[in-house]
Amino acid sequence: MGVAKTEKDANICDEIKDRTGNHYQRCIRDVVKDTEDHSVCEKLEEPQAEAIPDEIDECYYIVGYYSHKASACSEVKDEGKRTKCLLNVAEQNADTDICNERLTKTEDKNECYMKIAKSQDHERYCDEISDATKKENCINYFN
Repeated sequence: MGVAKTEKDANICDEIKDRTGNHYQRCIRDVVKDTEDHSVCEKLEEPQAEAIPDEIDECYYIVGYYSHKASACSEVKDEGKRTKCLLNVAEQNADTDICNERLTKTEDKNECYMKIAKSQDHERYCDEISDATKKENCINYFN
């Protein structure tokens, strides 16, 4: 695990023969954290990885949330975690496309615009909020 992390090479994790524990999964996650490459998470989806879906989701979530990559967030199966991840990426990158295209629920879209408005310290994003009360709260935040 230490060598894989130091070398930033997930293929070294394949040398871990006992997949019944969580050493392999931790090895992959450690490399993912350092490389910010969500394609490494795909290794957990291989049958020999013996990973459970939550571990795979966590891998994509870690990359998306902490590296601000919407493409990794979109791979998260759990809707709540995926939304949280996407909201963070939208806020950090001021990416309104995430609000428009990747979020499906109206309340999530509204929250997305609110987060971007606050992070960018600009009222213009409030105009995209469809809920009248939330839009007013957003505008009042700047007054």
